[in-house]
Amino acid sequence: MKNCHTDCFSVEIDKSVRFEEYAYAFLTSPIFKLERWILKLILLRPSTDQQALRLAQGDISQFAAWHLEKQNDQQLLMSDFSGKTRFWIMAEQNTEAEKTILYFGSAVLPNKDGIMSKSIWFALMMQFHKLYSSVLLWSAKSKLKRIGS
Repeated sequence: MKNCHTDCFSVEIDKSVRFEEYAYAFLTSPIFKLERWILKLILLRPSTDQQALRLAQGDISQFAAWHLEKQNDQQLLMSDFSGKTRFWIMAEQNTEAEKTILYFGSAVLPNKDGIMSKSIWFALMMQFHKLYSSVLLWSAKSKLKRIGS
């Protein structure tokens, strides 16, 4: 898509991880729980770990400030309530090597006129987002490493 911001981050974990496990670990990681708490406080859009599990299992389509756009047994795509941002997570297993690549991507769409912000605040937020995305992935990976250990 033209005039939008997209990114994708990945990390490898030395174990076979099903998508459902990754999605639940991602959505319930300490860092993402902080984001969920902020969404509850500011936007009045609460969420629970039980809802995170149900989303990971494909049983619900609403979670905090997001709604499900697409999901299969390896990935899901969520859109925020305003339709301006998306996030995507995927787990790609290599069962022969007992490894999994965990992905997290996002998109920020332009305004209704097709214009993407070029403000200094947007640029600063994107720099913060890069760091935050890495920390989110690290947090989910860390949680997955503790499970079953």
